[in-house]
Amino acid sequence: MIRRVLLVWLALTWVNQGAYAQAKSRAATATDFTGVFQLIDYPAEQQPKYFKENPWPAPCQFFGHYPDGYWLHQQQTALRRGQVQSGSCTNAIPTKKPALPQTVSWKMLQPGFVLVDRTDYRVQEIWKVDHVNGPTHLDSLNLDRGDLIMQLLDRTGKQLVWIRLLRRVGDARS
Repeated sequence: MIRRVLLVWLALTWVNQGAYAQAKSRAATATDFTGVFQLIDYPAEQQPKYFKENPWPAPCQFFGHYPDGYWLHQQQTALRRGQVQSGSCTNAIPTKKPALPQTVSWKMLQPGFVLVDRTDYRVQEIWKVDHVNGPTHLDSLNLDRGDLIMQLLDRTGKQLVWIRLLRRVGDARS
């Protein structure tokens, strides 16, 4: 009898945790994904152990996801030892799509899954993307409503490769 009660309690706890997690975030839509975003620092020790080192190490990064699929990435590289920081992390991603050649595009495959197509490197990346529904905590990080949790998947779509957190800092239009 005690064993049955314990199993029922564990099952209810597990179901409630799933509902709680779903209340905190949901699959991102194309509207959620469209905008100008700043990278939120995610602790390296919590990243999946897929890469030997950070493939995108710049401490200051911004992303422009435009409604027509145009994708723009800006990064300020890390300083070398002895260099002086010239200023704070500043966004140069325009609200209106720039007249630059398009070498990278994005496409919402279905809610929660984005394909980033990098024709410049002949690479396609599949990202699982969740929209944060309200203020919440992810370990020691504070996330706000509208933040995106992006999880890069391997080619099979079964293994998590990298986690990227983005905060909306503006709108984007074509």
